Amino acid sequence: AVNIAQRLGLSQLVIGVVIVAIGTSLPELITSIIAIAKKETDIGVGNIVGSNIYNILLILGVSSAMVGIPVATDVFSNYYIMIAFSLVLFIGFRKYIPRVVGIGLAIAFAVYLGSLLI
Repeated sequence: AVNIAQRLGLSQLVIGVVIVAIGTSLPELITSIIAIAKKETDIGVGNIVGSNIYNILLILGVSSAMVGIPVATDVFSNYYIMIAFSLVLFIGFRKYIPRVVGIGLAIAFAVYLGSLLI
């Protein structure tokens, strides 16, 4: 990933968010799609939420507890917007997430990726 970032002239953060994150999230995506297609929505949603909680709290927590992690000040600037957008959608649609909201989330992710690459 570091070599790719250097060759493309992108920061390691962008490569981490774009290539590494997407690559490591594909199993969760496939598992969730299959579960939801089988009408096992609790497993699909639980997989997504559980994976993110695990990644943020345990992996980031253990990693930073071991060595400390310096974080650039601009790292979280786009995250606040995405978190706020996601919270508004999920609070507004707690019992059922319609297709239009799913499309909105996918578009928001595409815009977020575009903002990282520009």
